[in-house]
Amino acid sequence: MNIEDLFLKQNIILLLTGEQLAAFANEILIGARAIYEKKEPEEQYLTRKEVSKILNIDPSSLWRWDKQKYLCPVSVGGKRFYRLSDVNKILGKKTTV
Repeated sequence: MNIEDLFLKQNIILLLTGEQLAAFANEILIGARAIYEKKEPEEQYLTRKEVSKILNIDPSSLWRWDKQKYLCPVSVGGKRFYRLSDVNKILGKKTTV
């Protein structure tokens, strides 16, 4: 019998002390915190000017790269932005803005 069968498919009454309940709650919080901290940071979006500066290229190169599907912008509210993660892939390292 696994824990799912034990708790979800049968009526069980658990007798715990306050200390045991607190320890159990703490384990749940530690597990949840570990999952939360493993999340990737939210994506950052850069303007054409920012990307040109980071990559040290002329802005016209970004137009050409978009046509070649090398570095494609995303449209947000009618404006075009570049994902920082895509720029980092080109650089081969992690950069921040």
